[in-house]
Amino acid sequence: MAEQEPLSGSLLQFSLFEAAMSAHYVGLATLSDHQVAQLTVPLQRVPLRPFWPRASIRFYVAPGLVLYLGDAVEVGKFDLWAGATRRSALQALAESDVKWSRFDG
Repeated sequence: MAEQEPLSGSLLQFSLFEAAMSAHYVGLATLSDHQVAQLTVPLQRVPLRPFWPRASIRFYVAPGLVLYLGDAVEVGKFDLWAGATRRSALQALAESDVKWSRFDG
């Protein structure tokens, strides 16, 4: 199977994944298409191919914040993991209409 990204892109994706997963402040939710569109407007999408070959996993960033967004089990839904270096970086996400399963902001 061909690699999705060159080594530099793969290392960047791995670093973003680890930053989100090991963050001190976290937000977890399952989102609809509409919620994804609303939540990611102020964020910068990382322009890399999907992290996993069979799943549509994308990363979005802002100062102090990394969002890991992937396909959920339920069709048309997306799992979100937001990791932040400081609590205030999650505050912009709190203003959305998302029902969080965990939110440290």
